[in-house]
Amino acid sequence: MHPKATTYTRLALALTFSLLLATAAFATPNEKDPVVLEDPGTVALSEVQWDAFSKNLVHAFTTHNEGVKLAALQLVIKYSDYVDVHGARFDMMRLYRDNKDDNVRRMAVVALGKIQNPWALHFFERAVHFEQSDMVRHTMQAVLANYHQN
Repeated sequence: MHPKATTYTRLALALTFSLLLATAAFATPNEKDPVVLEDPGTVALSEVQWDAFSKNLVHAFTTHNEGVKLAALQLVIKYSDYVDVHGARFDMMRLYRDNKDDNVRRMAVVALGKIQNPWALHFFERAVHFEQSDMVRHTMQAVLANYHQN
């Protein structure tokens, strides 16, 4: 097996394991009770579990696999209130600045806005005037409006 494939496999397994840890707090339903899937973010997880999940997310941004990075962006957006991924702020900003796909750039803007990173938000305040993509500019404006509203 190729060394990079092994690294990607290990990273995928680590992310999967983190998600399994996050869902481990669910109780096994009684057969008579209806099955209700809860959002792991609403279940009280231990600090250790969230820290492990956060570290795996930060590590996911250092890979060369675009799919792993995009999955990590989605998870940052979904669980931003519970994870600490400030160590990946430069990698997320790199996705915004260097990616050719406007949807990926928008997702990076939203993720940086969700973690309320002052450095990134200050950058967006300056960059919004020079953004060429209308979609990305509108996303930046919405993120900045939300930031200033809170």
